Amino acid sequence: FLYGFTGILGDLIALPATVLVWWRVLLTSISLLFLIKYGQTLKGIPKKLLRDYIGIGILIGLHWITFFASIKLANVSIALVCYATCSFFTSILEPLITKTSFKWYELALGALVIPGMTLIVQSLEVNMLMGVWVGLLSTLLIALFSILNKQRIHDLDTPSLTFIEMGSAWGFISLVLPF
Repeated sequence: FLYGFTGILGDLIALPATVLVWWRVLLTSISLLFLIKYGQTLKGIPKKLLRDYIGIGILIGLHWITFFASIKLANVSIALVCYATCSFFTSILEPLITKTSFKWYELALGALVIPGMTLIVQSLEVNMLMGVWVGLLSTLLIALFSILNKQRIHDLDTPSLTFIEMGSAWGFISLVLPF
């Protein structure tokens, strides 16, 4: 429901994807300021961990931009069909990043979505195919975000972690928005 509703709102809002995400992460960051103990919590974070959180925040910002861009280039249904490939991407990326063994059953279950997606995509108009590619990039980014965030989520309280990630997404988008 939440993913679909987010997609529908993204389709209905006339702003370009980058501007839409800029506002989204700005409002989230501001609202999180009321939930965190800014001076106490964020002061003692090691610089390496802070850099990791900032990088993860940039990833989630790029995911949202590409997700909403996929909606604008195709439609909500296509963006969500692409999103269904997340388990497939995760089953490939997680063992590579965490240096664990591949689990064949996770790969097989993740691959089950590909025939259904192929049926949908092959009947698309040519002008919507860019939305599919951008949607798949979006899904690759969210899979990467999930894996990296899962590794570091226990190092900081959730509101502070989310504030850093959303704030860094906003900062990154603010830097690239003029271009």
